[in-house]
Amino acid sequence: MNSTTVYMRKRWAQFKNRSMKLCSLIILIFSISIAHSQNPKYLDFGKDEVCNSLMHISETEYLLAGNHGETAFFCRINDNLDTLWTTFISDTCYIYDICYSQNSGIGIAGFSSNGIKIIKADISGNILWSKDYEGGIKGLGYSIVECEDGFIATGQVRPNSPDNSDVIIFRVNASGTVIWRKVYDYGSMDWGYSLKATSDGNFILAGLASDGRFLTTKFNANGDTTFNRKYGIGYYGYGSSDIIELNDGFILCGIGLMKISLNGDSLWYNSIGGGYKMVQQGNSIFAISWEPSDWDNDLQIVLKKHDLLGNLIWKKIYAYGNDDWGYAIESTKSGGILLSGKTRCETCPNSDIIFIIVNADGIVTGIENYDFKSERIKFYNNKISLSDIPEGTMRLYNLNGILMGTYKIDAYTNSVELDLNHLLRGIYVYVFITEKNIIDSGKILIK
Repeated sequence: MNSTTVYMRKRWAQFKNRSMKLCSLIILIFSISIAHSQNPKYLDFGKDEVCNSLMHISETEYLLAGNHGETAFFCRINDNLDTLWTTFISDTCYIYDICYSQNSGIGIAGFSSNGIKIIKADISGNILWSKDYEGGIKGLGYSIVECEDGFIATGQVRPNSPDNSDVIIFRVNASGTVIWRKVYDYGSMDWGYSLKATSDGNFILAGLASDGRFLTTKFNANGDTTFNRKYGIGYYGYGSSDIIELNDGFILCGIGLMKISLNGDSLWYNSIGGGYKMVQQGNSIFAISWEPSDWDNDLQIVLKKHDLLGNLIWKKIYAYGNDDWGYAIESTKSGGILLSGKTRCETCPNSDIIFIIVNADGIVTGIENYDFKSERIKFYNNKISLSDIPEGTMRLYNLNGILMGTYKIDAYTNSVELDLNHLLRGIYVYVFITEKNIIDSGKILIK
């Protein structure tokens, strides 16, 4: 199985207990070259894989890190999403974050049974050292950022019992020796999720307090705290998993978005929107996450666009496997957005890493390049007539490349009734796929 294998989403159509609308469907036949393998793209190392962290290191290259079964990996890819090198970590561990600078090299944060794991590597992927910290008190590492002559990492430690955890921030030098260590106790269970360097030469942490509130800590390279805050009343936003800096403050991202001033004062909170990780492009903030679908509860990748006041502009859904998770996001050199995480089809033994490139409107690039020709599939009303079709899945997209429905087709069925109640009038693209190959495609007009 190669990295561009396209997996099916095996989703059974569920018919609603409401009146069926009768749709008139007309086949529109086109003949253009096929280029379906470019987007989305997949990375498969033969086990359960996931991309947890993704970052630009140049205009045309990225670093990503994640897990490979019970071990982990990190790799370097170009802007065509081709792998340049991959390094597998032999230890049993889980990796959450990766960072890079020319001065410090590659830094990786995660955890193992021995505590918080920090790995240093060079830009060619050679591991220089791998060390575990806080092992005696069950440390978990979630984020890492480069600093002069080393790295600063955050996560959680459990000094007293499994039911209590505190936020930890610590700095190591180029050899992995701890320079300083700070622990913050906000309540019974606290997490430090995201670390970022700030434009004034300091650092800021975003995380989750035990009562579900957003928390932040700003500090300098010596660990001296500038401010340390919790925001809102109980379950204000279910905590923050990411943070970005604006000219006049910071945006925290979780269930909703929150803005604080450069001094840490709360400015606004918007509960509509948010996500897991985010990226800023101009006056827009894009946040990636995942959620269950409306019709079968399978997970699907979600992208939300917000303005700088936290208002939700739009929300897009991307579903390519039986379950899809969105964990990582980064800008592309062309002004697009690269989404990643993992995907799994129902009949596949393992999950694979997925890459999806969309433009600033959330439209998947490349859908217009399908080869639209149909000789074996015909539409009439809300039924399809089939001729010599093997078992497979039909995927229906709108012209923005957004998946609108997936329907399982049994082998050599003469006709199948589709649930099309959720579709508006307009032109749609269908693609019929067996386990690995597109065998038929076309456009339909619903009117």
